Amino acid sequence: MGDARWLLLLYAYSYVLRKYLKPGGQKHITIICLVTIVVGTISLLQFYFGWDFTRKREILAAFGQYYRASGLFNHPLTFAYSIGMVWLLLVGLTIENFKQKGQHFWIYFISSFFALVGLVTSLSRGAWAAGGVALVILVFLSYKKAALKSVIALFLVGLGLYFTNSTIQSRFNDMTTISGNESNRLRTVLWRANWEIFKDHPIIGVGLSQNKNYLLEYYNRLGFQGENIVSHAHNNYLQILAGTGLIGFFFYMSFCVYFLALSFFTYKKLDAYQVFYRGLVIGIFSAQIFLHLGGLTQCNFTDGEVNHLLVFLWGVLLAISYQLRAKKLEAT
Repeated sequence: MGDARWLLLLYAYSYVLRKYLKPGGQKHITIICLVTIVVGTISLLQFYFGWDFTRKREILAAFGQYYRASGLFNHPLTFAYSIGMVWLLLVGLTIENFKQKGQHFWIYFISSFFALVGLVTSLSRGAWAAGGVALVILVFLSYKKAALKSVIALFLVGLGLYFTNSTIQSRFNDMTTISGNESNRLRTVLWRANWEIFKDHPIIGVGLSQNKNYLLEYYNRLGFQGENIVSHAHNNYLQILAGTGLIGFFFYMSFCVYFLALSFFTYKKLDAYQVFYRGLVIGIFSAQIFLHLGGLTQCNFTDGEVNHLLVFLWGVLLAISYQLRAKKLEAT
């Protein structure tokens, strides 16, 4: 039940937000913007100086002369996938305000920049790749005229970071390297073991989140003698397949596809003058793309903080969809 509490949270969020979501919600987003600017600043200080503002224990991994930022969390991957979703949400609001010359454009633009700083300084390669693809999709759907420019700008920014920072350069270079890269090697070991677990238990799996208890047995079967890492699968889809089999995988993918479709079609139904809601919905759509693509290299859905943020965004989406059907949304 603990692993499935997000279902209860989703119901609670959707009920409360459906009842209380008002056009004045921009003021709450402004608070999120200010918090994002603070967190982005903290991540930059962590990256350059290794300062930990929230904990006494060592959580900042050194990479050369720099550090892997974790924001206010205790793990850089948790931070990366949380701040990444916030970044895309704010980019959606930025673009929609820019198109309609909205009064909140600059606060959204500045805060989205600081969110991007957090994502970059987390040094999370899978999150970088997922964020790049999600951003291109977002711009293409929301502002086609700028799609090509955004691809070029993204490429130039990535190129600039690559050639000006040795740590970022090494992280890029390690993306496809297995030999000599312990992180990549461990991922491949976990993927192979979880795939074998799924093949042996294809219908109902071995139990939700229980596949980690079978890893040592499967390491021996696969000839990985001496391997002792016990972890989630570092892949959302393998994690669900091994834990709950095809039945659980079907329901998981149904949830994901449903909310992707809901956000896409809700965005299409919103009028151009409903700037705030259009920005929220396209931002939520791209945040989901980001999380699902990142789920190819990390179990971000099973990460509590990341999962709770995603479920909250789903609740916002359900509330907007409901109010749109009830014709309660106003110009923003």
